[in-house]
Amino acid sequence: MPLSKPPIVEMWIEFNFDPNPVGGHQAAVQFLQEYAEEYPQLEISREDRLEFRQVSPTKLPEVVSQEIAIKHLRAHDVQGTRWLHLTPKQLVCNFLRLGENYPGFEALCSAAVAKLVKYVEICKPVKIRYAAIHYVDVIDVPAPPGGEIKLRDYFTLGLDLPAEPFGSQLSYLIQTTVRPPDGTGPLEIHLQYDPLTTEKGFFRFRMDWHKSRPYDVEVDLGKIPVELKVAHQSVMRCFRAAFTDRTWELFGPGQQ
Repeated sequence: MPLSKPPIVEMWIEFNFDPNPVGGHQAAVQFLQEYAEEYPQLEISREDRLEFRQVSPTKLPEVVSQEIAIKHLRAHDVQGTRWLHLTPKQLVCNFLRLGENYPGFEALCSAAVAKLVKYVEICKPVKIRYAAIHYVDVIDVPAPPGGEIKLRDYFTLGLDLPAEPFGSQLSYLIQTTVRPPDGTGPLEIHLQYDPLTTEKGFFRFRMDWHKSRPYDVEVDLGKIPVELKVAHQSVMRCFRAAFTDRTWELFGPGQQ
């Protein structure tokens, strides 16, 4: 069922590799240049690696060599809503939702897989180790008149403590890994209450969903979009089941 107020604020698709020992950051830069028009803003994180030599027990070591290592490269569009992250072992295609605009899984998956194909062509990794999808949701629960909520009224994976002797819960964090019976593999779920929000009149929760598809053998790139879609559908089934009807109504089901 479509939602007019989906809680998603961020989504990314990532691919992890056994990297090609030849090429290094030069190949990664070449890959990013392919998307320079779409992602014109480039950021480079690097670190200096020094090699020392002990010349005397009574003197400080001497620097004998210095190497600059690229830790990761990032490029983003002008609006700051789409990002590409590259490390020696990873490619991440990230979407940050601003306002009401969310293109949906199909569009984001298609764009990410197209970049994977180009990455494999240019950077030539030895192996794709896994593909993964990650969702970040922010749920604002209106505060009831009494100023307190019971988690069981809003979440199916909550834990309420008895008011006596515990009193009110000032923060909340649950982290679990489940294995849905659909055969799609494990799903990591992280639910946290944000006690630092300055907004009044609601309780804010953040939920992270992370599902990966490992590859033990060489993978056919043409099959990855189908497998990501199946993984996405599995997450969506768990997503709906994580909320009570009371919370689900906050997302505007059937109001598009």
